[in-house]
Amino acid sequence: MVNAKKLLQKDKGLELSDREKKALKQEYEAAKKHPAVAFYLSCFLGWLAIGRFYIGNYRFATAKLLILLCCFSLSYFFFPVFFLGFLVWFVDLFQILKATEAKNVQKFEQIYSKLLMQKAPPSQQVMQL
Repeated sequence: MVNAKKLLQKDKGLELSDREKKALKQEYEAAKKHPAVAFYLSCFLGWLAIGRFYIGNYRFATAKLLILLCCFSLSYFFFPVFFLGFLVWFVDLFQILKATEAKNVQKFEQIYSKLLMQKAPPSQQVMQL
């Protein structure tokens, strides 16, 4: 599991004060999504793509939801289509852990860059926009 300490060790050469590091950790801890929660949501409510909605993959979740609903509704007429929907759910069950980690790293980088923008002098802020 990715935590703020591991990500802060890759400080990219810019020094943060202890107060800024503490604020960064607090904001990250509040914003991160837990992989275990995403896994259990995907396990029990995966046919509704709740795990993907939880971590913020809205496009993927919508596509998965439509695919699964189509597969399960078509399985009434042609039963083997049910297995295609089951396969999509089963594969995503193991991919959601990696996706949660990637979203957490992305969230940390957003918070970190926002903190650096606040720390930068006004002349550099205009140049970075």
